[in-house]
Order: sequence, then C-alpha cells, then structure tokens
Amino acid sequence: MTEERLERLEGMMSQLITMVGNLHNSMSNMQKSMDGMHMDMKEMQTVQKEHGQKFESIELRMDKMETKMDQMETKLEHMETKSELRHQEMLNQVKRLEKDQDFIWEKAVRNERELEIMKRTSES
Repeated sequence: MTEERLERLEGMMSQLITMVGNLHNSMSNMQKSMDGMHMDMKEMQTVQKEHGQKFESIELRMDKMETKMDQMETKLEHMETKSELRHQEMLNQVKRLEKDQDFIWEKAVRNERELEIMKRTSES
C-alpha cells in the first residue's frame, strides 16, 4: 500500500515537473517574442529620429505593438500565478501523503508489536 502511494507521489511529481517545464518553455517563447517586438520598436524609433519626420503609420504600429506587449505581459503574469497555484496544490498533496505514510508506519509498527506480544503469549 505504501509503494502504491509512493508511485502515485512520483507520478504527481513527474507531472508537476512536466507542467512547470512546459510553462517555462511557453514563458521563454513569449519573452523572446516580446524582446523581438521591443527591438523592432527601437529600430523604428531610430529610423524616425534619423529622418526627422513623423511617420504616423510607424507610430500606429508602435502603439499596436505596445498593446500586444501589454497583453502578453498580462498573459505571462496570469500563467505565473496559475503555475504558482498548481505548485502550492502539489506541495499540499505531497504533505498530505507524507502524513498518511507516517500514520501507516505508526500503525504497522503498533500491529507488529501486538502480533509479537500475542506470539510470545501463545508460546508460553
């Protein structure tokens, strides 16, 4: 029974690791995308300064890119919050399993002790 619990615990831990890894990959991809957009914005600003002209279309693109970046940052924060909640949930489950395991060990030891007493009593 304890081995089953340990196997379930290992399964949950590997699932958590996989989920965190996937989340980390998603966050890395979003960060790369945001960095690329940021570089594009800087290039546009440089071009605008070099030419000394106001490019309304570039400003509109920059505004759209800023909006998209804000949306991505919001989504990233939401994903981080969700990941932290999942992590806390998994930790709570692990703690509960550890308590159950301790209880089972205590009960097993008590039963073994009682069996040994009964065995010795029946032998005398």
